[in-house]
Amino acid sequence: MAVSGARKVKSLKVENARLKELPAESMFDVSMLREMLPRMSDVRLTRKGRYLGDRGD
Repeated sequence: MAVSGARKVKSLKVENARLKELPAESMFDVSMLREMLPRMSDVRLTRKGRYLGDRGD
């Protein structure tokens, strides 16, 4: 195999490894969001994004 071919193979292996990590990172993000959601269920925000607490304004 020529040098350029070897470089291409190595580049493809690196890209393949990076692409394999993406689903794992995405699954971790979803897992963390699901874990945080119950904790945030009592948080109410105004349209401007300010916390209202229990006032319900």
